[in-house]
Amino acid sequence: MARTETTVQLHRHQHRFFWPLSFILFWLLVMWASAITQIVVYALFMQQQSQLQVGTPWLFPYGITVGAMTVVFLLYINIQMAGQGLVPQPMMLLSFVYFALYLTGLIETSIQLFGAGNVSQNCSRYISGMPVKGASPLTLAWLEQNSICQSWYSSFAFWIVGLVFLVWMFFQAISVSRNQVDEDQEFAGGLYNTTSSSASLSIFIRHTSVLLPRAHRPGPTPPTSIAIRKSYPRVSTPSTFNFDGDVITVHAGNPGSPTVFKVHEKIACSNSKFFKAAMAHDFKERKSRLIRLPEDLPDTFRVWLNWVMEHTILSPISTGVGLESTKEFTRLVDAYILGQKLVDVAFQDAIMDAIVAKAWTKDSKGCLPTLGPSQILTIHQETLPDSALRHFVVDQ
Repeated sequence: MARTETTVQLHRHQHRFFWPLSFILFWLLVMWASAITQIVVYALFMQQQSQLQVGTPWLFPYGITVGAMTVVFLLYINIQMAGQGLVPQPMMLLSFVYFALYLTGLIETSIQLFGAGNVSQNCSRYISGMPVKGASPLTLAWLEQNSICQSWYSSFAFWIVGLVFLVWMFFQAISVSRNQVDEDQEFAGGLYNTTSSSASLSIFIRHTSVLLPRAHRPGPTPPTSIAIRKSYPRVSTPSTFNFDGDVITVHAGNPGSPTVFKVHEKIACSNSKFFKAAMAHDFKERKSRLIRLPEDLPDTFRVWLNWVMEHTILSPISTGVGLESTKEFTRLVDAYILGQKLVDVAFQDAIMDAIVAKAWTKDSKGCLPTLGPSQILTIHQETLPDSALRHFVVDQ
């Protein structure tokens, strides 16, 4: 029967949300302090009420409950940050809900302090206005009452602080949502041979972080190639991108016996700001028309050349395990670092997509491959702190 090739295309629509790190850390610190203060203060109040054998106002268990709910809220934020990513829409909703809870606590605490409860006036009259000193039971009683008064004021202050920070989070989430970056990207790969007519399958995935979590990755798809496929328009006039200009000689690999590449200047400079700068300024590279890349393997440079010429990723595809499984990751990581050096953002994005596609593909044992320790160390040493590849390592 006729042998045909089936292609699977994977489309990914993703939202990237950028939260200010300093804001998140400061906000979490203050809200943790607010939650713990409410729990401790109202737990002590309930203990004192029980010891005195008098009724417990509803504000005391309410304060403990809101403090405990705040702890759950903060744990949720930490889990989201460590996993899929912090999404602003749920943060807006939760901030509004907790704002209502904190506002209720603030109103009731204000009534007890400055209204019908008259706590503030009693503290001023019997504690602040009548200090007691000396080693006596009366002094111990005064110290206990003073501690109660300070606890009331602390609770009141942290109700206000919590309200302010919840409003801050609400508007910060709105800002992050408005400034989100939407990306539509497509992976395509020739997959397997069948005896039926040519067919295609599309899988659409929508998620809200830079990289998909493991739970959302599709099943095994043994690829034989990875490529970014786009629909390019037809034109009636030739582009300035042509092959009739000068060439640049590139030496890649061991300086003693490098591999020599010839690259058209217009192609190199239109894709790489590194080549553009080298050829635009009065550097020795411009005069000699020679670029040396001694730290980059020839095979790695071939990946970049293949990308700028054909917009495909040259990669040793494998569904094996062990060293065979990590070989492709090594090539792609090296290529990403080369793209960073050449300042070719489009190439880095394409490599990042290929790395994600590799991570979604189960090996011959049905397991999802992961980066090895040596690859992670290389990424940590050679990439920028805010690079997509580092975010990928954290998500892994």
